[in-house]
Amino acid sequence: MDLSGSGEDIFYDSVLKGNAYKEIVKVMLDKSGYSVHPYGYESTLSSVKSKLTKNTRNSKTVRRIRSSPDLLIYDEQKNDLMLVEVKMRKDPSPKIRPRLIRRLKEFWNDSILVLVVPHDNVFYAQKIGELETKPVYYRLADFEKFQDIFTRVRTEDISHYKDIALQTMKKQKGSDTKEKTMNLDVSIRFSDPKIASEIADAKIADGINIQRKLTLREMVNPPIDFIISIGANLAVAVAAHLIARFLYDKLTVGKDNRLTINDNSVEIDAEKIEQLIINIEKEKKDE
Repeated sequence: MDLSGSGEDIFYDSVLKGNAYKEIVKVMLDKSGYSVHPYGYESTLSSVKSKLTKNTRNSKTVRRIRSSPDLLIYDEQKNDLMLVEVKMRKDPSPKIRPRLIRRLKEFWNDSILVLVVPHDNVFYAQKIGELETKPVYYRLADFEKFQDIFTRVRTEDISHYKDIALQTMKKQKGSDTKEKTMNLDVSIRFSDPKIASEIADAKIADGINIQRKLTLREMVNPPIDFIISIGANLAVAVAAHLIARFLYDKLTVGKDNRLTINDNSVEIDAEKIEQLIINIEKEKKDE
């Protein structure tokens, strides 16, 4: 059955585009020392949320699910938990509808709304409880710079991820053109076969998947080959960080020490894996 253009397709398309900015915020906070976890609709609620239509009874439970924040953040320095909702707006002078704020105030008054916009600092944030109720649009002046709310984020990191966010916006502007993915050929010789099974056919993050390639090698304890695919809407620098953390977390458990990515051998070190993937993308652009 052809579902192209259906409400379900539109839902998943919007999720993919929104997730690009959510992943950028997630990586930036992770690099700044915060512990970041998906919350609500990115985990168990995504299949439910796609089925909530205009005909669904608008109960408090439904409204709570629809408005559930994207991320759960733990700040070890302050021993504090924060819920974060991430929104992108294409307009440099964004107008935030009061309905969105009212919904968050009703169910998630202690959460934080993060805005990603093509203007100046690009990343802005405000605690929902500190936003006054307005009859008309909320504007950027009602928000603070991202680093003023998340004080562990460095100015140089804001600058770096600003560029990535703006590049992503530029890519999505031409989203009617055919999307391309970046594929990485990964080869790993495992010390523990169980870890190979855990890695095979896994979802690293939204838009990033790893699949095992069926290849035959005539040797004792041969390396196992995988393909990692990166979706077009996800900036390579963000994807590289997520892939590096995934491989590092899995492989250091088995005390493996090297892997090969696109014929480049690299140590099982998160920063080195990340840098290698970024270099591979740069080389491809230069070809």
